[in-house]
Amino acid sequence: MWTHQHYLLRLAASHGAERFVNISTDKAVNPVNFMGASKRIVELVVQVNDGRESLRTTSVRFGNVLGSKGSVAEVFRKELQETRTLRVTDPSMERFFMLIPEAVQLVLQAGALSQGQDIFVLRMGEPIRILDLARSYIKLAGLEVGREASIVITGNRGNEKMTEELWSSAEHVVPTSYESIMRLECPPTPSPAVLKPAIDRLLDAARSHDANAMRAELHAIGPLINIP
Repeated sequence: MWTHQHYLLRLAASHGAERFVNISTDKAVNPVNFMGASKRIVELVVQVNDGRESLRTTSVRFGNVLGSKGSVAEVFRKELQETRTLRVTDPSMERFFMLIPEAVQLVLQAGALSQGQDIFVLRMGEPIRILDLARSYIKLAGLEVGREASIVITGNRGNEKMTEELWSSAEHVVPTSYESIMRLECPPTPSPAVLKPAIDRLLDAARSHDANAMRAELHAIGPLINIP
């Protein structure tokens, strides 16, 4: 067993592709849930395949892309239409946001700038509070907060970060020729001989719905992947 990304990487190499760009997320940094951890595992798979038949591989970490399918703006739009009530996890929760054109530029430039086994992120400024975004969304819809539309605080379920990170303490930030794009130099990755059987065990645990075994395998693959 192996991952879909591994097969895509193998196909890219066999067809003579020169660059492979993996779409990741800031949730892969010090992940606190299985979604973020799975993204971090994919980053590692992409890194260990760098240099395969001259294929240069890299990942790009996105923040939240406004206007994309499933984005918070789309969720707010649906909630506003159906119930006039926007749901926010915590008043202090913050997220980084980027626009679709910025996301596209990041992918294209990452492919051109990649030196192999690196990760690129967009310089996104300060994070935005989700509560502030919800209030602004209601006002932009021409409604009054608290009168024509409301905001409900649902509470953190324990598997969501209050603030996202763009890189870990083990990654070194390097500027690029594009002011808005930064390259992360990453620490050495496990060899394919170590990573492959570890991921096989992780997939076995997932098929058995054994969450504790999944947590153990994730932590064994990467010390910073420690799902509570």
